[in-house]
Amino acid sequence: MPRFQRFHEGWQARPLLEFLKPQILACAERNGLNWVEDHSNTDEQLDRNFLRRQIWPKLQEHWPGATRTLARAAAHQAEAAALLAYLAREDLRTLRLERNNILDNRRLQAIDRPRLANLLRYWLGDLGLSLPNSAKIRQIIETVVHSSYAASPCVNWGDAEVRRYRYAVYAAVGLPPPVPEWTTEWNLHGGCDTPVGMLKAELVQGRGIRRDAIAHDCLQVRYRKGGERVRPEGDAHHRDLRKLFQQRGIFPWYRSWVPLLYAGDRLAAVAGLWTSGEVAAGKNEPGWAISWSSQAEAIAPMVSQ
Repeated sequence: MPRFQRFHEGWQARPLLEFLKPQILACAERNGLNWVEDHSNTDEQLDRNFLRRQIWPKLQEHWPGATRTLARAAAHQAEAAALLAYLAREDLRTLRLERNNILDNRRLQAIDRPRLANLLRYWLGDLGLSLPNSAKIRQIIETVVHSSYAASPCVNWGDAEVRRYRYAVYAAVGLPPPVPEWTTEWNLHGGCDTPVGMLKAELVQGRGIRRDAIAHDCLQVRYRKGGERVRPEGDAHHRDLRKLFQQRGIFPWYRSWVPLLYAGDRLAAVAGLWTSGEVAAGKNEPGWAISWSSQAEAIAPMVSQ
């Protein structure tokens, strides 16, 4: 238990850790202090209370110095934990790629396994994810960090996961299963909640989807089913959406969640990424500029080889 630690936007302090319970009680009684007793502290169905009330007194009776000995050991462990955390923070300074939840796998592979395990635990905890057990940490090291460049492995536990794509190792709460049948009508004058992220539209001049190409300022939002093609604005040819995703570096696990925007039966835009040249607003034409709140999370960082 640390004496000081971050707590929300402030600090949590425990200044009485080094004092024994009889000392604290005597001080409180001497100064006429009142305190609140937690009734759960007497419930011996809880392991901590059974140990404190039944086992620990017998240990103290046999080894009178046990309390201070264990307190010293705990202090040494706290110092060691602080040093390991410092080492992990220093390692992370050179490993992060654009966002806190993406690391450079080429550098991860150069770290020896004990130090790497320490780094991964600190990183995942710093992201607010549930911590994996030792077996999962070993699995992340072997199947994610030390996988081939072409592999796209995933290790998950609880609601968290660690993945690799190209040179990026990514950690986050796992996405739900794809729902290719999901669709909704979107009136562009308001936002549109999707299963992953929110869509917004802004009426602008000279960019986005040409306003007169959209009936009643409404689009249909769908997800990939396979085989979609689009001619991006400025491109002379239609392209497979699958290849465009690869070229743009969209994480494979996000590709099923990128909203596709249809004007009638025509694919008018891929949210936040491409507008079809067939419906793109000209220089002096009003258009709808589309943004998707999860766009940045879907794009792998550009890493030179």
